[in-house]
Amino acid sequence: MPKILVSDILISRFSHIFMHFLRVNKSKAAESTGFLFMLLQHCSNLSVIELFKYIMTYPEYQITRFALKDSNLSCFLAKELSSSCDNDIINSLCRIISLSVGTRELSKSFTSSIICTALCDKIINEKCSSFYVWEAISSVCCEITYEKLHGLVNNAFSFLHDHCSSLTISIIPILDFFSKMIEIKPFDYDSFIFSPNIQYFFRLMVSFPDSSNLMSSFFRFLFSVIKHRPFLLHIIDNYVPMLVSESSSPNRSSASANSIQFLIKLKELSTHDEEISQKLLDHDIFLEFTQGYLIKYQYVVSNHYGGEVQRIFPSAFIHSF
Repeated sequence: MPKILVSDILISRFSHIFMHFLRVNKSKAAESTGFLFMLLQHCSNLSVIELFKYIMTYPEYQITRFALKDSNLSCFLAKELSSSCDNDIINSLCRIISLSVGTRELSKSFTSSIICTALCDKIINEKCSSFYVWEAISSVCCEITYEKLHGLVNNAFSFLHDHCSSLTISIIPILDFFSKMIEIKPFDYDSFIFSPNIQYFFRLMVSFPDSSNLMSSFFRFLFSVIKHRPFLLHIIDNYVPMLVSESSSPNRSSASANSIQFLIKLKELSTHDEEISQKLLDHDIFLEFTQGYLIKYQYVVSNHYGGEVQRIFPSAFIHSF
């Protein structure tokens, strides 16, 4: 669709007006999708993204979501994505894909082959490494799309391998992509988890312990990995000492906080599984941790601390000067 030249100010104004129009005129949603598709020509405008964010998030726009589904929004976005070479437009289209797949009304149409093909092409053929492209890939990842997206695993790991020593935001959705893929078919990743390649994931924890978003994503990955028993035992055998050292480090960080929660999970699992219990006890450092630092940590967390908060009323505050 040829782009109509309109100033960004007008596009922003149209977007805000149309947001209100769709909210108060729900019955007109089906007749209004054409205008929404026209606005998608200007999707790099933040107001257009905001409009679609509202449409995909709030219940009062449900009829609009159904109308967009019936108008094949997924096919339109896939074609626009495939034909675009503009990074801003590619990122914006991927943001809308991520928003759309999270809705009950549009999720099925956005886990289609045409969406996956367009996203895979950006990674494999155009060597794109954008955060928003990987975020869209992670968001459409499910049992239906698994086979189509499996071809991206090597690309994802290559990116991680090349950037594990430099903080790059795209690593976050890549880790989430790995988490989902491993949960769907863990046996496909035996050679990967049991190889030295897994060390590159742990290197992120050592290199960027204060990056809360990255650490959250990394530990989501670990929690996904240990759902598969052989992986769980491998993690216990090889990485518990590192996690204990990180969790009890005097330099408090996002990595240390997440490490404690992960070790607590392992301890909980050990109460119902003799093999897991024995493997954990094989690490002297884990026993010292559970009998020392962890007891103090859980005591502090479960009790009130910091003292009573003093309330200052406005009149008292004024008279204090």
